[in-house]
Parts: sequence; C-alpha cells; structure tokens
Amino acid sequence: MCVVMLVLAGCAAYMEESADREVAPLLEEMQEHLEGEQTGETPEGVITPKPEGAQAHISGTGQALGEPRIIDLKESLALAFSNSREFKMQKESLYLAALSFTATRHNYHWRPSGTVSGDIATSGNGSAETVNTAGGNATLSLARKLLSGGQFSLSTSASQSGTVGGPGTDSNSSSVSASFSAPLLAGAGIAARETMVQARRSLLQSARSFESFRQEMVIGIITQYYGLLRQKRAIETAKQRVRQAEFLYGQSNALFKKGRKSFAEVLVAEQSKLNSDNDLVNIVEEYDLALDRFKQDLGLRADLHMDIAEEEIEPEIIIVDLAMATKTAFENRLDYITQREHIEDAERAVEIARNALLPQLSLALQAGVSSDADGMLTDYRLDDGSSSLGLTLELPLDRKSQRNSYKSTLISLARARRSFSLFEDNMRLSVRDTVRKLQRAEVTLAIQKKQVKTAMDRLEVEKIYQEKGQRSSQDIVNAQNALQNARNALVEAQINYLIATIRLRKDIGTLRVN
Repeated sequence: MCVVMLVLAGCAAYMEESADREVAPLLEEMQEHLEGEQTGETPEGVITPKPEGAQAHISGTGQALGEPRIIDLKESLALAFSNSREFKMQKESLYLAALSFTATRHNYHWRPSGTVSGDIATSGNGSAETVNTAGGNATLSLARKLLSGGQFSLSTSASQSGTVGGPGTDSNSSSVSASFSAPLLAGAGIAARETMVQARRSLLQSARSFESFRQEMVIGIITQYYGLLRQKRAIETAKQRVRQAEFLYGQSNALFKKGRKSFAEVLVAEQSKLNSDNDLVNIVEEYDLALDRFKQDLGLRADLHMDIAEEEIEPEIIIVDLAMATKTAFENRLDYITQREHIEDAERAVEIARNALLPQLSLALQAGVSSDADGMLTDYRLDDGSSSLGLTLELPLDRKSQRNSYKSTLISLARARRSFSLFEDNMRLSVRDTVRKLQRAEVTLAIQKKQVKTAMDRLEVEKIYQEKGQRSSQDIVNAQNALQNARNALVEAQINYLIATIRLRKDIGTLRVN
C-alpha cells in the first residue's frame, strides 16, 4: 500500500511539473505578444519637459519599541508583486486561463489511448469435470482532431483465448484499422476552427486584463505610498504646532503672573494647546490606520513594525500634445485592442451562423485488415481487408433555429459596432479629461508654490513687527501655522501632479510594468 501511495504521489508531482513546463512558455509568448501590441515608450512629442519659468495654464506614526523596518517606494512595489493576495489571485486566474488553452490545444494533437483486459472462466462439460479458459484483449488507438473539422484515427487490437490445463483450441486474432471523417458543408472551415481561435483569443484577453491590473496596482501602491508620506509630514507639522502652543501657553502664564495678561488670555492659550494635542493624536491615529492598510495591500502582517522612507517629491513638469496623446492611446491601449477584437469575434460569429444554414454533408473513410484466427497475430492478408467510403447528406427541411441564430448574430454584430464606437468616444473623453486633470494639477502646484513663498514672506514681516513691539506671540504662531499649512498643501499638490503624470501614461497605453 505504501508503495502505491508513493507511486501516486510521484505521478501527481510529475503532472504538476508537466503543467508548469507547458504553461510557462505559453505565458512568455503572451507577454511577448503584449509587448508587440504596445510600443512601451511614450512617442516623442507627446510629452515634453516644460521650460523653467513657463507659466501654468489650463487647456506619523505612533511611538513603538525598537527600530522599524524602513521601506522605500521601490521595495514597496517589489513586496506588492511578491506578497499581495489580490495579485496572486489575478496571476492564478491567468494561469488557469493558460491551462484551459492547453487543454483545448491538446484536442488538436495526436491523442493516444489504450486498454488491456483479461478474464478467466470456469465451466462444466457434463462429466463432472471443469474446463478453465483464459482470454486477453489489448487495444491501442491514436486519434487527432483537425482544424478543418475532420477526425483521423488509427487503431489496432489483439486478442487471445484458450483452455488452461487441458485439451482445447487456442484462438488468436488481431486487427488494424484507420478511419477519417470530415464535414464538407455545415461545420467545416471557419466553424471548425472557431473553438481553437476563441480559446487563443480568450487567453490573450486574459493576459491583457492581467497587465491592466498590474498597471492599476502600481498606480495604487504609488498613490498609497505618497499619501503616507504626506501624512508623515502632516504629523511633523502637528508636532511643531504642539510645541508652539506649549510655548504660547507658558508665555501667557508667565505674563499673567506679572500682570501683563488677563486670565482669559491664559485660558485661550490653554485651549489652543489642548486642541493642538488632540489634532496630533487624530493625525497619528489616521496615519497608523493607513499604514496598516498599506501593509495589508503589500501582503505583510499588520503587526509588522515598519515605516516608509522619506523621499523627495519634485515632479518634472511636462507639456502634453493632446492630439498625439489620443493617437497614442488608440495605438497602445490594451482594452481598446480587446474591444476591437470583440468586433472581429462578432463578425466571425456571423460567418459561423451563415455556415450553419448549409446542410450537413459529411465524408467518412474506413479501412482495416484482420489476421486469421488460427494464425499468428501479425499474419495479415491484405486480400481479406475491408474498406468503405461514405457520404451522408442531411436534407435541410427545418432551418428555423439556424435562421434565428443567424439573425441574432447580425444583431449582436450591430450592437458590438455601436459599443465599439461608444468605447472610442469614451476613450477620447478619458484622454482629454486626464490631460485636463494634469493641467489643473499643474496650476494648483504653481499656486501652492506661491502660497509657500507668500507665507514665508508673511512670517518674516511678522517677526520684524514683533521686534518693534507691534505684534504678539500669537501673531507669530499664526504666521508659522500658515507656513506649515502651505507647505503641507504643496506636498499634496506635488503628489497629485506626480500621480496625474503616471495616470496619463496609463491612459495613453505607454505605462509598462517590468
């Protein structure tokens, strides 16, 4: 029993490895095909660096023991592609699609099959004696389905029977035969090839969907990463406000004791301090929650002590040629290629339905030869062989179902063409909207840079007035807060612009994920 289990386990392992060996080159072929469908680079002239000085226009973490693991953006992407549960699910779906294709393709290869059987029988002969007979039979066949719709098969069989332990006559026989059948009208040509064509088409579309998922996943990870970076800087701003509020509260207390401030002003300073403390707690909590969700999306444990690395955010300002960007999208977008293939599928369905209107006319060929029962198993006599040629014609007396199917395919083709036209229009609108959002993000970025400069100038002016005794400490704190708010808004504007540039490349089909 143990030996049988070991053999079965070894067979299962072999079958699994065999599936991997067959699917791996197929997936590589699909990847190469996708690389041929997309240029992989943004064509020259679509996006160009914006000259310096050109005007914008529109066409925290909580405290924890120990040092956290610091990961940067590149490592975050690597972890996502290694550990993300959703990514693994999508990858397995593509693998299953490839397995389904190999099963369909296998139907058009030579497929061997065979059986072996044997029996022993005991019977009486009327004289209180028993007669034992034994027999065996073996059959081996080889069949192949052709893309033209035909079926070709070869088969051979051998059988032997005789008496065991007594007189009797042994009998041997064997045969070899070949057969071929094929549809000549309905079911032939394009209709016969459809199963294989659609299987490969489905695999290609699955590969495109997987690639689109990877691109969206990259954009999502980058967005989350920079969102966390923005929150970290907001935590630093909140901590600075806490320190400023504590200083103001201490100063107000000291001045109150000297009789230079009222108790009401002390209470206002204390309330400001408490509000700052509360704001810091809320921001840290939001960051910790966002960081935990980020870990989950990367496929990491929620209790892993980690943090993200500080990175400079200074996106390159670009100029987009809308006409060229739209043209590039129509040449490279994977979903557009799939939609275009839906038209081809519908046109092919019409041809298949038209083919089904024809009568069934099938050809059948058969030839075989057998050995003599009393001779050797390989003692064939060709003059005793047999062959046949047959034609079968179905009279097309009832074609209502085929007629309705043909009409349905014509309607489906018209719908597919309208859907494709709508998809083209939506693509144009999508590219235009993406370009507008990029331009709006550029304008916002330029405004926020000016806001930072204005806030810095205001702080300097307030300091000058304070030295002259014309401003209070609260005025300085307010100016410092305005500067921190402007800097936070600038970081957010930089991140939004950076994400917008990546989204643009996704929408015009030139974002590549290695």
